[in-house]
Amino acid sequence: MLPFKREKNISPKQMSVKAKPRAKSKARPKTFGVILAFLAFMIVSFCADFWQTAEDNFLTLSQEISGKTDEVLRLSGCSLDKVFIKGLKHTDKQDVIRTLQLKNGMLLTKIDVNLLQSKIEAMPWIESAVVQRLFPDTIKIDVVEHTPIALWQKKGHYYVITAKGIVLGKDAGIYGLEDLPVIVGDEAPSKTPELLSLLMQNNELFARLKGATFVGKRRWDIFLDSLDKGLVIKLPENGVETALRRLKMLQENYAILKRKLTLIDLRLPLKLIVRL
Repeated sequence: MLPFKREKNISPKQMSVKAKPRAKSKARPKTFGVILAFLAFMIVSFCADFWQTAEDNFLTLSQEISGKTDEVLRLSGCSLDKVFIKGLKHTDKQDVIRTLQLKNGMLLTKIDVNLLQSKIEAMPWIESAVVQRLFPDTIKIDVVEHTPIALWQKKGHYYVITAKGIVLGKDAGIYGLEDLPVIVGDEAPSKTPELLSLLMQNNELFARLKGATFVGKRRWDIFLDSLDKGLVIKLPENGVETALRRLKMLQENYAILKRKLTLIDLRLPLKLIVRL
């Protein structure tokens, strides 16, 4: 029988100390992770440099091709040589060309017709415009100008009133429009087209019209022959068309517009007031 050898008792604390791994075993995973991170960084840097170089080369090639294309188009005659503008009456053609910044030799494919349209429609007299490129060398512009029907007098200045009741700015000018009737009164421009449309139904009345005042933003006084020494006709606030038909009947039957009168008051439907 073999002799039994009794081992010494080992406490749990002593066992845990013995079970600890050696310090050298921890260094290997850390070193390996650092190497992997470094390799990943090098790969990402290489790929970034590669794509940046490729992109730069592509842009350079694209620009070179674009430049060659432009040169080919220019040599083939696709550059601006003529500008045709139709519909101008109150706007100078050279003012349009300067506003659009058009110059001979500009490559037609580089001209933005939508931008040209917005620029020309911003000019004072232009109501609408259509711009076209006609290859190989032409820009064609069709414009519709505002139709002037009267001049609005406000604070010593005159502004053009259009057929749509729009007031054009000072830049539009009134050159050549001095014979248009002069309109006075706040909010008068928007009411002017309707008034003139009614007055045009009486040819003699309209031919002698010099101006009108929108009184109290409610009704009209119209002036024939002169703004200060002519015949004044007072129209009612309501029923203007009826009052003008009445005036036309008085003219046909009694030649009232040919009499030496300074005032005809039509504001009362059943009463006529005149002044010598």
